[in-house]
Amino acid sequence: MKFIRLICIALMGITIVNAKPTVGIPTKRNQKTIPSFTQLCKQKQSLPKQTQYTVEVLLQKTGTSNCDRAQRKLRKKQILDLSSHKISDLSPLAQLTNLKELYLSYNQIRDLSPLSRLTNLNFLFLESNQIGDLSPLSQLTNLTWLFVGENPIKNKTCPVQPESICEFEKNGDELLLPEDIDIVAQLP
Repeated sequence: MKFIRLICIALMGITIVNAKPTVGIPTKRNQKTIPSFTQLCKQKQSLPKQTQYTVEVLLQKTGTSNCDRAQRKLRKKQILDLSSHKISDLSPLAQLTNLKELYLSYNQIRDLSPLSRLTNLNFLFLESNQIGDLSPLSQLTNLTWLFVGENPIKNKTCPVQPESICEFEKNGDELLLPEDIDIVAQLP
């Protein structure tokens, strides 16, 4: 009987040592580590094609191919315009927590969860993507304007308060450009 117990304990030990951690919803006990831009950039060849593409676009935006230099520049940025770049993967943006304005219109974005940590965002433009769920934005309590027109959103409920900050449709034929937002923000 003791022999069987020892075998069971040994097998449990082997199982625990060789077990791969599961990835789930992060909790306080199980915080998922988000890789830095530098880490993603340096291992970009092993990343999915969509992630590689976003990393390349960000390198172009910073004007450097040096991963460390690009990360320093990106972390300082408060405004980032990535509109009309055919981006589908936002994971390389997850650590850009200094951003206050982010323009992602006219891309191919479906998943907004990488933006959930960007809690300093005031303006977020997501027009004309493939977004069906806004719930990942519920932690962005500093938002003062969220534009999500022309997306296949299932539940057109604003994920943050007050709900008046959310725009689900264009008003008229006017298209606001990033440079227009500063003017709008200064209005009384």
